[in-house]
Amino acid sequence: MFCGTFFLACAISLTYVYTRPAEYRAVSRVLILPAGGVEEATKETSPALKQDANSFLTEVQVLTSRTLLQEVVNRLDSAGELPSLGEDPVDAVQRMLRAEPVEGTQVVQLSAEGTQRNFLSRLVNTVADAYRGRVADTYKSRATGTYADVGNEAEALQKQVAEKRSALDAF
Repeated sequence: MFCGTFFLACAISLTYVYTRPAEYRAVSRVLILPAGGVEEATKETSPALKQDANSFLTEVQVLTSRTLLQEVVNRLDSAGELPSLGEDPVDAVQRMLRAEPVEGTQVVQLSAEGTQRNFLSRLVNTVADAYRGRVADTYKSRATGTYADVGNEAEALQKQVAEKRSALDAF
């Protein structure tokens, strides 16, 4: 009686396990540096670390934000690599992705889980590329703004020097 029940239970559980679809996981790690770069990441001052921690956690949230994932879905769709994900592919991708900070570092582990093996690796890589592009655009716009501010300040100083020289010549 025991052996018959045991083998029946084993057969039912094995049938259940082998009829389930396979689950795949793709993992990547992304290094996120504070705005000042590596030097600021290694400082030991408490207020700077607190500000860096807040900006770091904000950037972790950006990795799975709807705006970034919309760009990722558009890239994958234009490349013809987007499988059928239902009516809202961005929501489906958002449910697949997970971004977890690695404790004590500025590294984020980005992972995707699902049933499409090849799609998951492309998804994780495209998210990392889109994030890298977003950060580059942000730094480029900041640098351009700073360059314009410096140019305006230099122009104002040149005007002041010209005024002082004309006042000196008049004296």
